[in-house]
Amino acid sequence: MKTLYTIIALLIGSIFYGQNFKPTTDYKISDLKSVLNTTKIDYNQQFEVYLTKDDEPLVKLINLSKNDLDLFLDTSIEILENPNLKNIKAILKIKFEFLACCIETQTQYFAVTNENLLTKLPVLNFTQCEVSTTNLEYIFPSQKSGQDNVILEVISQNNKKDKTKSIEILNRIVWEERDAVEEYSYNYEN
Repeated sequence: MKTLYTIIALLIGSIFYGQNFKPTTDYKISDLKSVLNTTKIDYNQQFEVYLTKDDEPLVKLINLSKNDLDLFLDTSIEILENPNLKNIKAILKIKFEFLACCIETQTQYFAVTNENLLTKLPVLNFTQCEVSTTNLEYIFPSQKSGQDNVILEVISQNNKKDKTKSIEILNRIVWEERDAVEEYSYNYEN
């Protein structure tokens, strides 16, 4: 009976409160600062940027040129634990921001399987040219407005306090287990 009450409490909690992504220090992005501080860089040279854990490369995220580095603004890594997807224990969200005349954002999502392998979701690219509270993002089943076994691709409108005001669903991805990122997969111990 305790198990039934626990399940009901978890369902009610996720319906009313929903989980959010939170910053993580378990994962890092390969050292961009050393590349940015390099004085002599060939403009045609490409720099590979990796997601790492415990100083081990997990997956290549992006290739950047000197021009890209000149426009580089910021990057962040966040995690959503227990997204309520089969065989997935967490979702990683890696965001790169570049500033030209507009802010260009590239957001990559990786599902972390129960076996600690990464599965890459389609990359989201978004450009905003004014101060905006609009975001292109994925919503997972454990989040507010999430749907069972479905990943929603949405444009969300937020108010000034970063509370979601409305969402427009662009695409529904029914979750099926997909192949892990083979090339750079690394089994790590937690």
